[in-house]
Amino acid sequence: MDILLTKNYVFKRNRIGRIGIIDVGSNSVRLVVFDGFSRSPSYFFNEKVLCGLGKGTLQKNKLNEVGVEEAIKAIKRFVAITKKMNLTALVGVATAAVRNAFDGGAFVDRVNAETNLSLYVASGKEEAQFSANGVLLGWPDASGLVCDVGGSSLEIADLTDGIVGYCATSPLGVLSLSEFKGSEAKLKEFINGSVEELCSRLKSPVTNLYLVGGSFRVFAKLDISLSNYPLKILHEYGLNSAQALRTANWILNHDVTELSTKVDSSVERLLLLPMAARVLIELIRVLQPTNIFFSSYGLREGILFYQMPDRIRKLDPLIEACRYQERSSARFPGFGEKLFDWILPIFLDLAKDDLRLYRAACLLHDTTWKAHPDYRAEMSFETVTRTNLGGINHQGRIFLALALMSRYKKMDVSRSLKIPLLILGESRAEEAIILGRAMRLGAMVSGTSAVNLKKCKIFIKEKTLYLNLRKSGKDLAAGIVERRLKALADGMNMKYSLLIS
Repeated sequence: MDILLTKNYVFKRNRIGRIGIIDVGSNSVRLVVFDGFSRSPSYFFNEKVLCGLGKGTLQKNKLNEVGVEEAIKAIKRFVAITKKMNLTALVGVATAAVRNAFDGGAFVDRVNAETNLSLYVASGKEEAQFSANGVLLGWPDASGLVCDVGGSSLEIADLTDGIVGYCATSPLGVLSLSEFKGSEAKLKEFINGSVEELCSRLKSPVTNLYLVGGSFRVFAKLDISLSNYPLKILHEYGLNSAQALRTANWILNHDVTELSTKVDSSVERLLLLPMAARVLIELIRVLQPTNIFFSSYGLREGILFYQMPDRIRKLDPLIEACRYQERSSARFPGFGEKLFDWILPIFLDLAKDDLRLYRAACLLHDTTWKAHPDYRAEMSFETVTRTNLGGINHQGRIFLALALMSRYKKMDVSRSLKIPLLILGESRAEEAIILGRAMRLGAMVSGTSAVNLKKCKIFIKEKTLYLNLRKSGKDLAAGIVERRLKALADGMNMKYSLLIS
């Protein structure tokens, strides 16, 4: 692959500049502009135009004429508006519709002539690899099979501990399947045979199936609606095969009108959803996966990930995202790491995953300070449950949100915590609340000053929680510090003691 942003482009740890990617797909043309921090980029701009470029290509092997004109207009618009966005680079990539059509080359030439944009036409295996890299942007050490369904093709990529292995492509795109000429039985036979052939060279059983693509995202939205799942986040939404099959069969037994009452999506997308359901049913039959996850990251994010040097790829996406939030929003950037080190003595034997969550919480602990004090807790919860974070599952996201709520107000496990309790369970929710109380104590006693934090330490001895202040910091103990210490001790079922030495 030689799809490079620029030969002289230098990636920095915390910022990659602003990069635009125009993705010319079979069903739509989309512009995404990434902005901000390298390992977990934020979305500066995101716009999609449904063009239907690949409509009819299965029979005619030719790009749809109306779709070509719509795509050209969309690309012209995107190139024009990006000129005022101060981009570091603008990348154009085309996928199955353009690479398979006999007039795809002429379309690429026309785009270049009319917009000065050079479209890179990805092969099927390259498209699979880009999609897999997109998954790795959010799941750094993922193992399993990535399946990316588009309008004209379905790509798979095998992942083992974050390494992309076998990649393959097939004509099982939802737009192409919707134009299949033949009976229902023939369609099922075609999908069955294509999935079996596509997966025939996989060497290991598939435990985790990662689903990528717009139709699969709509599938996830529908499943969330049907199951009354309390968190409306698609990325890392997971379910088992039985639940996925129930939803797939529900789709096949309901028309577009009924689908539209359950999920907010365009009619064009909903019309293609039954084909995505049929493909997923066969993937489950052939692969027998234990877990199914939906990824909001795909080809476009994978192109960005592909450009990153190893030293950037190896960074933790969650921690990098939280560091960026702290730098841009906290009163005293850098205090979060100091707070994390300060609270660690009372949280011994944390698992590796919990160490990440506790550090992330400390980095975010002061990022909503601009909100009115009466609403900081609720805003913290809403921000964490809705913001763009990679490298964290739904349970981890709710744990962070609840810890940050507890950092700003007194909380106990109760029925009022409906969403956290449903996703975390009571014991885990209590751990998050205790973490929040510890952060609140550290922030309160120090005034979020790293210098003041050095004047005290917290530790546990013989089931007693101690806050020990140096003589130089004895005045820090005034006010409500002891109340915060008591609240933390109560949550840990311990006595407490305030010492000055």
